Amino acid sequence: MVISCRTIPTTVYQDKGLNFKITEEFKIVKTETWKHNDATYIKIERRNDNLYANFSVTWLPKNFDLDKELRVFEEILKEMYEREDTQKIPVFGEVKSIKFASNEARQIDYIVANDGPRLGSYTAFHCDSLTVIIGQHYTPESQVMTDRCRQMIEETYSCIGQGTAR
Repeated sequence: MVISCRTIPTTVYQDKGLNFKITEEFKIVKTETWKHNDATYIKIERRNDNLYANFSVTWLPKNFDLDKELRVFEEILKEMYEREDTQKIPVFGEVKSIKFASNEARQIDYIVANDGPRLGSYTAFHCDSLTVIIGQHYTPESQVMTDRCRQMIEETYSCIGQGTAR
């Protein structure tokens, strides 16, 4: 039997700018770089199709204003819901300061009460000369596995190639 490498979902992300690992409950399914701003987008999905839990990791090759980047992601999520179902509206909390590993970070949490409910957050921080934004999206049933994966990302990430490592 021949197994293609494309059929083996990966749990390690390595690039010229950012490295991290995720738990076995998730898989990295897509990576793309946008030409207009050189942002790299990494889509991470759960392996269990019976649960809703996803991540997105986006990194930009320079330091941007964290609060401004969070507002951009907030607007994108609102627009996605507006296109799909105007009755389901994400409600965002205030942007707050947190720690992501050793980095000062900014985070905004949200809930979409009449969609499960769905919960999530966007966390933004600088890592050397990069801006990193992590989107975490889940339901109450998948929160434990989502928190485990976020912890793995936090414990294993490093920034390379754009300056000195974390």
